[in-house]
Amino acid sequence: MVSEGESEENEEGGSMTLDITKPVQTRDGRQVEIYSRNDTSFVAFVQGRDSPDQYTLRTYYNNGSYSSYHACGDDIINCPPTKVKKAGWVVIWPTSKFYGGNPEKIKHTSGVFSTYNAAVDVAMRAKAMSIGLGDRYSIVKIEWEEEQ
Repeated sequence: MVSEGESEENEEGGSMTLDITKPVQTRDGRQVEIYSRNDTSFVAFVQGRDSPDQYTLRTYYNNGSYSSYHACGDDIINCPPTKVKKAGWVVIWPTSKFYGGNPEKIKHTSGVFSTYNAAVDVAMRAKAMSIGLGDRYSIVKIEWEEEQ
């Protein structure tokens, strides 16, 4: 018996691992919706190969294999992770020349804000509170990718 996230070898010596808590698809890229599960197998609706609007109810081993004899396009695998582009705004305060600092070095940065206005608000509040960050600051947009 194979539990979530565990693997077992198929007949070709390859190892299949399936985590049903993450998105799944068939090995050949069709949509899958897991319907029910027991100790040794699970049942899933699988998108039709020739008719994408139709789904077939199939039984699978818990490791995602449709056949115990060989790997095939009907096997269920985890979807490859997708990268999501994200963006945010950061407030940067440089070191002060007054205190012998290099203005090209960063003294302090804020957290990442989802909007420009939120970053401006934090910069203005820091300036009003005179917490030693100085009047000079920059607000910079940053972008990155995260896997989902």
